[in-house]
Amino acid sequence: MLSAGQSALFNLYLLERRARGLMREVLRGDILKKTATGGLFECTDPVTDKARLDAGELGITGPMFGSKMRAPGPDTPSGALEAEILARAEIDLPTLQGLGHTLEGTRRPLQIAPLAVDMEAVHDDFGPGVSLSFELPSGSYATALLRELQRPA
Repeated sequence: MLSAGQSALFNLYLLERRARGLMREVLRGDILKKTATGGLFECTDPVTDKARLDAGELGITGPMFGSKMRAPGPDTPSGALEAEILARAEIDLPTLQGLGHTLEGTRRPLQIAPLAVDMEAVHDDFGPGVSLSFELPSGSYATALLRELQRPA
């Protein structure tokens, strides 16, 4: 149940960033992940880090809230957004800290790129269509990718 709650909070955070047009924008305080090494760091220079994001060197991470999750500084736009998500869910930091090893928390990329993508036109008993195959990292859902592919531009 805790894991499901953790995922729901991450999804709420993701939806809020999307609604605010922040999926590809770097906020001061964002916890960023280096593509080459996987190292995490907190953004202090959004302009520089946005250029690195656009170049594929970095990815923005979102919170999988827990007692040991690396969090942005509280006086940053990113920290304020994460606090807002917890407030909506009526969860406070002492409650998270109290979960200890039961729910340690982590960071998860906001966006992922599918690997080994293959697409071909098909025609079967249902008529014309498309056959699509791809690989996703653990913790990612094919249904989410397919939903994104079917969204209007």
